[in-house]
Amino acid sequence: MLAGLLRHSLNYGAASVLVTVAGLVTFPIVTRSLSVAEYGQLTLISTLLTLWVGLSKLGVQHASLRSYAEMVAGRLGVDAITWRSTVLFGMLGSGLVAALLAAALITALPGTWLGDLPHGLLLMLVAGLVVVRTVESALVNPLRAAERSGVVSIFNVVRRYLALVLTVAVLLGVSASVAGFFGAALAAEAIAILVLAAWMHRRMPVSPRAVSPDLLRSMVVFGLPLVGYEAANVLLVLGDRYLIQHLLGSEPLGLYGAVWNLCDYGRVAVLLSLTQTIGPAYTRTWEESGAAATEALLSRFTGLYAMLAFPLVAGTAAVAPIGLPLLASDRYAAGADVAGWVLAGMAIESWIVVASAGIMLHKRTRALMLAVAVAGVLNLGLVALLLPRLGILGAALGSVVSMGLLAVVVMRLGASTLRPSLPWRALAVHAAGATLMYAAIVRLDAGSPVATLIVQVITGVLVYAAFELAFDPRARELALAGVARARMVMR
Repeated sequence: MLAGLLRHSLNYGAASVLVTVAGLVTFPIVTRSLSVAEYGQLTLISTLLTLWVGLSKLGVQHASLRSYAEMVAGRLGVDAITWRSTVLFGMLGSGLVAALLAAALITALPGTWLGDLPHGLLLMLVAGLVVVRTVESALVNPLRAAERSGVVSIFNVVRRYLALVLTVAVLLGVSASVAGFFGAALAAEAIAILVLAAWMHRRMPVSPRAVSPDLLRSMVVFGLPLVGYEAANVLLVLGDRYLIQHLLGSEPLGLYGAVWNLCDYGRVAVLLSLTQTIGPAYTRTWEESGAAATEALLSRFTGLYAMLAFPLVAGTAAVAPIGLPLLASDRYAAGADVAGWVLAGMAIESWIVVASAGIMLHKRTRALMLAVAVAGVLNLGLVALLLPRLGILGAALGSVVSMGLLAVVVMRLGASTLRPSLPWRALAVHAAGATLMYAAIVRLDAGSPVATLIVQVITGVLVYAAFELAFDPRARELALAGVARARMVMR
């Protein structure tokens, strides 16, 4: 199972690297095309969009991942066409309703939040993106549940590069504005899902007549508490944006948004490739092999995850003072000091998919929703307390504390179902290696910013790899497996 998980992780990882490259090309163009205040407004609208897309899915995306293994095992009482049709058309309907509600909400937003942005145009663009992203989830989640990682990876890469081309064309040739950015995103994502839907229709057919109201009802019952979870999760992950806007203004929000987006490229490139695979993997292991095998899988996964997450956080903290101004321009240099803390919060948040495995398998979605809601309120309270004293660093620290407490709570709530042990020795080794790497590269100076960044990255990789190979048996095992696979490919 772990070998299969690693294979799918490599597929997602390759796609994530390509997606990150596209993001790193787009990022400096967007930050240079917009003012810092406009970038803050873009961040605020993106947060609203994330919240509304999460609400529009009614939790069916989570229910589809959980129910797929039951359908394959014959315990759901429906065939594959019925299952796929119910997921797709159910989410299409909820997306259309949510788009209308999103349009009404944008109309009611305070004028100071959007400044001189065109409300009517943004209303149409955001409503369109709500529908498109909901349908995208309805198409991609069945592929993820079936562990078709290659297809999902190709789709993500094609969609991202299409967005890159259209974003650059619009910002540089049509309209260097927030509305231009979202217009390019809508066009790119709509084209991508139409192509994916056409590809899937021939291989994984669906029909409106095959929709099962009973199955849709059961999915909504399972997923409805997770609508609250989605809202609470946005409150936890992104709610600090509104406090920054209210307490500090658009420019600090633009700084924080730029740091957050830059860190998110690292999260996507390294961590998302792992977390995308573990949900379907532990669900299938649970259905086929039981609790003990699932606990062993989650424990080994946590060690692998930490092996990548710790150096990513430490490395980002070390290179951000050079990398952020280089990519986004010197206007954003003041935000570099919070990058490590922002990515630390992201790393904990991404790992919660493991911490919450017991809750998800036992279908205790209400407990998960309440835990995330409490963590979200705690996050806002901490951010409101720290922002006036620490500036945007307060938002990053509040996220780290809230995410850490949430991880502990959901593990405790799921302990009646699963008790995966944490690989403490491996965690200590990875933390020590990441600390050594940070110390080795943080003060390096090769003369120019580009040369310094390159030297920092290469030195950091070499130092961390040498430490891991010396002190971690799992790292040596993975290295030997990689060498053997490379030899096989060469032959």
